[in-house]
Amino acid sequence: MFKIREPFAAGALYEKEAGLLRSQIEKCFRHKLGPKGMKTQPVVAGVVPHNSVESSGPIAAWLYSRLEKANFIILGAAHRPIKSRFAIMKEGLWKTPLGELAIDTKMADKISDCELVEYDSLPHQNEHSIEVQLPFLHYKFGNDFKLVPILVYNQFADESFLDNCYYLGETIANSIKTTKDKWVVIASSDFSQDKKFNNMLLKDLVKFRGKKLFDKIKGNEAKVCGFGCIATAISVAKNLGAENSKLLKYANASEVMPNSGSTGYASLIFY
Repeated sequence: MFKIREPFAAGALYEKEAGLLRSQIEKCFRHKLGPKGMKTQPVVAGVVPHNSVESSGPIAAWLYSRLEKANFIILGAAHRPIKSRFAIMKEGLWKTPLGELAIDTKMADKISDCELVEYDSLPHQNEHSIEVQLPFLHYKFGNDFKLVPILVYNQFADESFLDNCYYLGETIANSIKTTKDKWVVIASSDFSQDKKFNNMLLKDLVKFRGKKLFDKIKGNEAKVCGFGCIATAISVAKNLGAENSKLLKYANASEVMPNSGSTGYASLIFY
């Protein structure tokens, strides 16, 4: 059944009027902690924050400043329990104040061959972690791309979940290999309020060390909401032959917007 996903977070986490939203996104790129411009390069996968555009947008802008035109598989952290660990939308449109974006049904069907993935559009309706990425993509590429949205329920950083994330990442990579179209995987996650802890995680992340990442997060799952998204992105990057990574920018919320807390934000790419 064809679905239209309304912009749940518009007016709360980002501006709901198109002109104001464009201006808000532009300010993220020009922000003192933003990238100040575009410097594109080939990217296989990346990690990006998902708080409000005002709070985390200047850090998120670093990833988007590097992206070339492509289609995008977006792995979003589910902040509420969902039926399956991995919930995909396979058809329909995602509305944003800047227009409508279409889901690539063929790619979604390929990924859904993974038995871990469940077709379930309901949890996507009130979750912001994927939605807040779309204004950046829409700002840069218009509506000339397609997406596949996948929510990941990150509950326990145990070996079984890591294996599942790696398996999904392998499935996504194999699906990308079957098409001539360019696809980039984006993992949406904020980090903890502990900068020292975040620095330890980022050292493992840039070295593609998903197992060590999970070992450190185990028992501290509440600190990093999208650790499963990150592990899946690492798996995709490895399976598509990425050999390099780069931490583009790290800052906490109060460095971006004074008195807004200490949640850590990072933009990182695998290439």
